[in-house]
Amino acid sequence: MKILINVAAFSDLSESKAIQQNDLLQALQNEYCGSVTDSCAYLAIEWCDENNFTFGADDPNKILQVAEKWNDNITARLHRAVVVFQQTNSEPALYDLKKAVMAADDDFYLFADEAVLIPEGEEGECWLHPLLHEDQHDQIKAHPEWFALVEVAAK
Repeated sequence: MKILINVAAFSDLSESKAIQQNDLLQALQNEYCGSVTDSCAYLAIEWCDENNFTFGADDPNKILQVAEKWNDNITARLHRAVVVFQQTNSEPALYDLKKAVMAADDDFYLFADEAVLIPEGEEGECWLHPLLHEDQHDQIKAHPEWFALVEVAAK
């Protein structure tokens, strides 16, 4: 799962990368476990290392590129899933289509391919969801150094 997250919302930007990574993984695990209905589900954070992170403070252009294509990638996956299902009418294709529809509808699920965890609104509401909302995208464009891309497996 690829997750765009606001580092500043969950860790002190002046801390070391190792501390930031730990803070982000704990925040993601807590949010994930609170978002899914399967009590046995978890993010495999114990297998994460520095290679699972792209920090905007280190590579702001990468974060900007990822954010720019985020929703387009979800839409493209939906279109591909429709075509494959129409061609095969198979159960795996139906499952992929179901996942793609949920993502395009901004409905987070257990084995999502992507998620966003960026506070938004006046109250700073924060929850896992697939689509990058306009105000979140604006935040990233204004301060890519505050964000990170984390890749972690859901189990």
